[in-house]
Amino acid sequence: MFGCVKNSEPAKNPSSVQAKQAEQTTQQSETPSKPITNPFLGPREDGPFFEPVCEMPEKEDNAPFSVPKTYPEALESLRSGGFEGAADALKERVSQKSRKMKIDKDRAVVIAGHILDIIPSMPNASELEKTMPKSVVELVVSVLERDVSWEEAEKIADFLLRFTGAMRFGNIAQFDSNHSHVIGREWSQIDYSGEGTTWQQKKREWSKQGVVNFKKAEYIEKYLQHAKEQGYFRRIYKPEGQWP
Repeated sequence: MFGCVKNSEPAKNPSSVQAKQAEQTTQQSETPSKPITNPFLGPREDGPFFEPVCEMPEKEDNAPFSVPKTYPEALESLRSGGFEGAADALKERVSQKSRKMKIDKDRAVVIAGHILDIIPSMPNASELEKTMPKSVVELVVSVLERDVSWEEAEKIADFLLRFTGAMRFGNIAQFDSNHSHVIGREWSQIDYSGEGTTWQQKKREWSKQGVVNFKKAEYIEKYLQHAKEQGYFRRIYKPEGQWP
């Protein structure tokens, strides 16, 4: 599925190759280094998604992680890695007929790879995956495609853990499903088709409460601070607790 670009240029004489290597070394020393976001996955030049680099780094002995190469392998790896909720969430997104928030198999493999590689080092996101797997999947997507940092994603997970822990929802599965539609997004990236409203209307309504977008923990907190007071919120999610 993920191919490597092979060099098709004709062979060059040794002296020209050495000169070229020396030139590249000089250029690299003068170019500021870029932060490495993930040693297992590299950026694509033709789109916002990520795919495995051609040459994988050697794993340490007994290292449990390996990049899944196929969709079935991705789901199996998630389940064996303890991310059953995320596996179910991805499977549902791939198999759904509606185009709204649908994920294809190639994207699912990439997302699964990041969950397996990165989420174990994020204690809040790891814990949140147990109760809000759909939101955690979308949180990973927001990092890969919507310019949310891993640090901010962990802050969002931290807030949601504290919020759901305090609210003690009787229907947290529905809360997770609904919240996954907005988490990590700009207003313009939220699909309100079939809901009788538009993102422009929602933005006008919630901007008054300081909800700039859903890409920062502080804005999500402002949103839920006011949303929890609305009638539908208690009727649908059935909270048994209170958020200060």
